[in-house]
Formats: sequence, structure tokens, C-alpha cells
Amino acid sequence: MRETKSPFGILINYGAAKFTEAEGKAAFQILNTELKDQFLGLISGESVGYVWDLAPAELKISPSQSRRELLEAHRQFYTNALAKKWRDTFQTETGAMWDRLIPGQSTSSTSFAHSLTQWGVQLLGMETAAVMPMTGMRIAFTRGAARQFGGKFFYYHAPNFGDTATTFTKAQNFAGPDFFYHSRYGPTMGPSLSWYRKSYYLYYMSGASAIYLEQGHDQFFKPGPGEHPLQLNPLGRITEEFMNFAEKHPDRGTPYTPIAFLLDPAHGFEMTDYPQWPFEVSQIDRGDRALRELFGVAYYPGLVVEGEPAIADRQPFVSSAFGDVFDVLTATDVQSPKAKAQSPLSSYRAVVVGGRVEWSGDWIQKLTDYVRGGGTVLINAAQIKKVPESLLGVRLTNVTAEADSATCLSPGEDAQDLSGQLFRYEKV
Repeated sequence: MRETKSPFGILINYGAAKFTEAEGKAAFQILNTELKDQFLGLISGESVGYVWDLAPAELKISPSQSRRELLEAHRQFYTNALAKKWRDTFQTETGAMWDRLIPGQSTSSTSFAHSLTQWGVQLLGMETAAVMPMTGMRIAFTRGAARQFGGKFFYYHAPNFGDTATTFTKAQNFAGPDFFYHSRYGPTMGPSLSWYRKSYYLYYMSGASAIYLEQGHDQFFKPGPGEHPLQLNPLGRITEEFMNFAEKHPDRGTPYTPIAFLLDPAHGFEMTDYPQWPFEVSQIDRGDRALRELFGVAYYPGLVVEGEPAIADRQPFVSSAFGDVFDVLTATDVQSPKAKAQSPLSSYRAVVVGGRVEWSGDWIQKLTDYVRGGGTVLINAAQIKKVPESLLGVRLTNVTAEADSATCLSPGEDAQDLSGQLFRYEKV
């Protein structure tokens, strides 16, 4: 490390260092002095720091709590648990070291992306297994969180299909093949090589700052039958191809996302079936259903293909009608020092408010300034509590009605058929 000056991270998924007091303090010292500029952080795949064992006793949550209270309970739990974990590891007081944690969640990445960056995470990761729907939507959450709070995001690359992963040996054995499989694809065998390749390029062009390989060891092998030299396996050949591409095209540009979805900071939204309820215990409400439908429209036909037989490339890689033009932001009052210079809305031409949002006075002012400055805000009648009529230009009559069609009154809009299922609306 001293000679190469290469950046590095430390994976904490599968074990923990057992230092003596002297060793722990020395390790902490060198990571924060000599190797400080090289040390990216502690990579925590699929988890926020691997402190689950403390949760049953120390995570105090109940269904009666509000979403804001549940989010705060998680913040307190993770902060205290991480501080204990690193204190026990390095044998000295370290604090939670949020700035050195690199979480790469799969499920729940959308629930916690903005909270983690607000709490101090500077390099935010995400993992997407082959059957998780609408990868583009999940990137919009992670990329939006990184942009809002002045951080970066990375891709935690893991070729998983349900409970299985694409691999080319039963065990990594450089003396020769151990049950070499020339081609493995299916619901019990991991995703396809096509999925593996597409994921590289999608994340690179979406703005990811780094890519970490969960199965980094499974890039080379000695194939069989017979005796053959050590060589790249099919995964490794794809990795080499991608690395050559990235080296050839280092200036990829910046992803252009003119539209932002603005959610409550404690939305807890997760598109997959785990952990079933927001923050584990909060029941699904109208706001959650509204978010699902909103993102279903934004990434159409995502909700259509979601119900088809699960195929590695079909549900994740949705060629949405609008393309990759969205980021997700949250109406968080506390901004990171890097993000305080300007409103997070100023980078977007339009903002779509999603789900239930509890507005603070500061955010009402942000919306007002944004609209007065030429921005467009799309908001519905259920989201305008505390929003002044002077900004909206309309007032509620407290009368509801039902219809099965609508008319777009935007100037210059082409006539279109907006008929559909029966819906309820507020008269203004």
C-alpha cells in the first residue's frame, strides 16, 4: 500500500479483526494518518455495518411510532451500535465513523439511501440482485441521495438470482477444476452473463464512482476437463472487457436528470417484498401505495413485467418510456456542509412530490423560491398541508367527486384520451 499509493477498502461482511489493544490502536492510527488518503472505508455489503446481533435488545421500534420516530430510532441504534463495534475492534474510542462506512444495501437501499448520506456516509453503495425490479429506479434513489448530500455512489456487483449466484467452480481451486460448470443459468443457478455485462455498463453510465465485486475471487480458474493454465473465467473476461472500455472512455460525461422526485425523509419506501413493511413495523398506507404507482408510471412498463416469470434481464432492465431522467430527493431539513450552498432543487427543471410529505417551514420556502425562479412543481391535493394558497394559486373546497376521465389544461398540450379506472378527486 505504501509503494502503490492505491486506494483501498476493507470488507467487513464475513468476519471481524481480533486485535490486541496495541494492535487495534496501531491499526486505527495508521488508517487515519499514513493511509488516510488511500483508505476509502469499510465496505458493508447488504447491511449497515453488520450490527444485527444488537438489534433485538437495542433497536426500540413499535407500530405505534410515526415514520419520523422510526427513522430516528434507527439512527440512534446504528450510531450507538457502530460506535461499540469499532470501539471493540480498534480498542479505542472511534465514534460511529459514518464517514468511513460504505454500506452496499440491496433490499432497503431505497429506504435508507438519503438517511445514510445525511448521517455522514460519503460513499454510498447499492446492490441489485437479478430479480429486483427496475434497477434504474433504485439507482435514482442512490444517485439522488449522493447528489443531495454532496457524496458519491458505487455499485456493489453481485451476480445473484434469488438465493443462487453465477459461479464457475464449486470451490476456488487453483490446482484444477472442482465441478466446473461451462454454462449456468436459471432460477437455481444465478443470472446470465448478459446480466453481468449489462450491470457494469449501466452503473458506469449512470454515474457510479466505483464498482466492487462481491465475488471478486471468481474471476479466474483452471478449467476442465484435463489440465489447463490458470486463466480468466467468463466473468473475468467480461470484467476485463469492461475495464478496457472504461480506460478507453474515461470522460463519460454527467448523467442528465432534469426531473426529481421529492419524498418525505422518512418515507421508508421499498419496492421488493423484504422487509415487507417500512422500517420493519410501519403498516402500508396511502402514501406507500401512491409511491408504488408513481414509480410504476415513471418506469413503465416496470409494473407490467414485474408479474411475468422471473428472468434475470427482464424485471431489472426495464426500457422505461421516459428513460433515465430521474433522481430522488428527500425534504430533509438538515443538509450536509457540502450541500448547504444551494437548494437541492436548483439542479432540476421539474420536481414531482411523491407520497406523504410533512412540510417544514424551510421546505415551504424552498418550494416557493424554486417556483418563483422558474421551476415546475407537481403536487396533489393530499400533499398541500401547510403550503400557502398564494403559492398554489388555488384553494380546496373540501368537496370530493369521482370520475373516470380527465382533461389536461396545460397550454399547447395535444388532445389525448385520459379515460381509465374510476378515481376520486378534490374540487378546488
